[in-house]
Order: sequence, then C-alpha cells, then structure tokens
Amino acid sequence: GDRVTLLANDDIESASGGVARIDAARLRAESKLGSVQLLEATAVEVINALAQNGRFRLQASGEIQLSGPVTAGAQVQLTSTGGAITDTGSGVALIRGTRGVLEAATDVGSAARPLSSRLDALFSEAGTGGVFVANQTALFVEHVRAGTSIFVGNLAGDLGIADLTAGNTIELIAATGRITDGNGAADNLALGAQGTARLRAASGIGS
Repeated sequence: GDRVTLLANDDIESASGGVARIDAARLRAESKLGSVQLLEATAVEVINALAQNGRFRLQASGEIQLSGPVTAGAQVQLTSTGGAITDTGSGVALIRGTRGVLEAATDVGSAARPLSSRLDALFSEAGTGGVFVANQTALFVEHVRAGTSIFVGNLAGDLGIADLTAGNTIELIAATGRITDGNGAADNLALGAQGTARLRAASGIGS
C-alpha cells in the first residue's frame, strides 16, 4: 500500500484486542482515548502516531522510518524484525512516552542521527548494529544490548543505568545531571575485549 491513515477515539487494534495487520508505505495512526497496535508487512515511514491514553506498538518486517512524532500515554514499542529504526531527519521525529521499547535487527538510530526521545525509561536491543538515543529529560536505562556501539545521552536531569552490553563502545552523557547506578551490586556495563566506555556527566558519576 501507499499512505494509510487510521483515526479513532478508542483503540486501534484487531477485533480480538491484538495487533491489526496493515500494508502501508507511509502511516498516520491516531487514537484520542486508547492504544494503537499494528503489524506492518514490510518497511514503513511513520508520519505521525498517537495513543493518547494508552500504548503505541508497531512491528514491521522491514525498516521503520520516523519522520514525525510517536506519542503515547504509556509505553512506545517499535520493533523492526528485519531492518533498522531510523530518523529521516525531518527535525520533528520524537518518541514520547513513559517507557520506550526499541528493538531492531540492525540499528536503533545512528551515530550521525540518534533517535530523539522524551522517555522516563528505556529498553533497547540492536542485533548486528548499534543503539543511539538522545533523550530530552531524566532517563533510566533498564537494558540496552548492541552488536556494535551504544550512545545514550540526555539533555536534562540524571541518567540512571542498569544493564548495558556492547561489542565496541558505550558512550553515556548526562549534560546537566549525574550518571547514577541503577542495579545495585551487579555490573552496569559489559564490553567486548577491545571495547571502550566513555562517560561524561555535569554533576558527577556514581550514586
């Protein structure tokens, strides 16, 4: 399909309450009062997505391109089982929700263009590539696993970290706050044999 627009007051999902199957090259999906759950057959460009009082969930077998905002009252889950999750560079793509679950076969964002977000918590996995996320507020990083590199930064507030694993590089930046321990005595960072970690925080590192 080409452009698909789905607008509803309540949930946008299958009749049984699961994911609704779509075939869209470009997608606009907005629920004013509920959740959105969609399964895309190929790659898709998200022009605008809204799940005002619920969660937004999109799974695609190809690349998920974000050219507009994805906003949810609860969790935002984006899964590309055969490609990457990318920002098209429009300047308005922003992932906004209480928790972000971002999973891709290759990359989540890129070093040149990290995914822009306003999340409270982050869970992300990139199979053969890296995870690159720039958050606007305080963030707790529950779990990030990447085949190559990880970059997570936030512009305001503290950056709490629990479990991060990368093959090459982990870079963490808290521009105005602290980088804090979020998992007690367990290790926070795991790297490959030749891996490096770079941590920078305005107000200190550690609890």
